[in-house]
Amino acid sequence: MPESKDKFVTIRLPDPWKLLLIIFCAITLINLFYTYNLYQRFAGTAFLPSEGQQPQPTATTTITTTQTEQDPFSLLSAQARGLVEKYQVQGTPTLVINCKYERVGSMAVAESSGSIPVGSEQQDLINDFCQAAGDSSVFCKDKKELNATNKIEMDQTNETDCGTAGKVELYVFHSPTCPFCEQQEPILKVLKQKYGDAIELTYVCTPIHGAGDVTLCKQQSSKYTIV
Repeated sequence: MPESKDKFVTIRLPDPWKLLLIIFCAITLINLFYTYNLYQRFAGTAFLPSEGQQPQPTATTTITTTQTEQDPFSLLSAQARGLVEKYQVQGTPTLVINCKYERVGSMAVAESSGSIPVGSEQQDLINDFCQAAGDSSVFCKDKKELNATNKIEMDQTNETDCGTAGKVELYVFHSPTCPFCEQQEPILKVLKQKYGDAIELTYVCTPIHGAGDVTLCKQQSSKYTIV
């Protein structure tokens, strides 16, 4: 009979350099995650649920399993649904200016946290209105240059300009449960009071958090011009 031989399993532990590399990679991934979340907070955009994704309940919203509440957009008016689809709105707040320009997000939260100077959002909006309404508009009289970190770039839509000379017509896509919308609303109100008929505001309820958002929008209809 052949002699049995003991078999040993050798476990090699990583050397210190490999261990440090693993720890470094883990820390880098964690930092990237937090940086992305901070960017979302600064950009000030609450995103709509992706297609097929169920909206999450909030403190003021109870989501049931009925077909209507699974599809909160079915509760909107035909005009509101058409505008959300027409401008391919993906999140709130989104401003569509004179049909031609689109501004997504808000810096109001960053202002309140002290990340950027107070008044940056208002001045950035005035500058955008100047661009949309033309150099002879009342907005251009108050235009001021801002640092890159104190402004949000506007994109152009695929629609033609529908504005009246010297004025801006705004579609404000918002949700009552969007904190960025809540902090942007007083700024828009101040601008409306300042420029009067040169600004026309129309709020479009955009239910990022489900059917409860639509209910809240209807409750606020006396406060806003809502479609």
